[in-house]
Formats: sequence, C-alpha cells, structure tokens
Amino acid sequence: MAQNYLEYLASIRGNGDRQKAQREQRLGEVAAAEKARMVVDHPGWQMYLDHLEAICTNLRNSIEARKTRMIDGNELDADLTRIKLEVRAIEAQLAGIELAMKIVPEIIKRGDNASSALNS
Repeated sequence: MAQNYLEYLASIRGNGDRQKAQREQRLGEVAAAEKARMVVDHPGWQMYLDHLEAICTNLRNSIEARKTRMIDGNELDADLTRIKLEVRAIEAQLAGIELAMKIVPEIIKRGDNASSALNS
C-alpha cells in the first residue's frame, strides 16, 4: 500500500520526486514513532497492557469453555448454532484486543526502520 502511495506521488510530481516522497513518508513514520514512545514511556502503559492481557485470558477461557460445550454438550440445532456464533464473536473481540496491544509497538518498529533508512 505504501508503495502504491509512493508511485502515486511520483506520478503526480514527476519521477524525480519519488525519493523525496519516500523521505517524507519515512520522516512521518519517525515522527509517529516518537509520539508512540511517549505513550510507552507513560507509567499507565504497562497497566493498560496488563488489563488487556487479563481480558484476553478471560476471552480465551470463554472460547475454550464454549468449544468444550459444543463437543461434549447436549445442545442441538439452534442452541449449537448460537454457541458457534458466540465463539466467533468472542474470537473477533479477542483479535481486536490483540491488535490494540500490537499497534503502538508496531509504530515504533516502523519508525526505527525508517530512521535507519534515513541515516544510511
């Protein structure tokens, strides 16, 4: 996606500006990483991660309990379908929370990579 953006900018500005567009993008990634580091350096960051991890653990336990119920339980037809839908909903919620936990570290990683590319 970033490559398409760079190609788009180069086509608008002319091919000579492709390097300039790449530099602008990298500078933006470095700036975003600096802001993300401020978040990670905040004392509440670890408390936030711990809270999300506790929620993830509860969701994983809930998924396993429902899957066990699907296999070993007496539910049929509509009840079994309801449990399957609950599992899918919980899995989606779990995926969203796991993504939330990874966003800031990923921004920092991209900024570090961009900084290295700018300095080389």
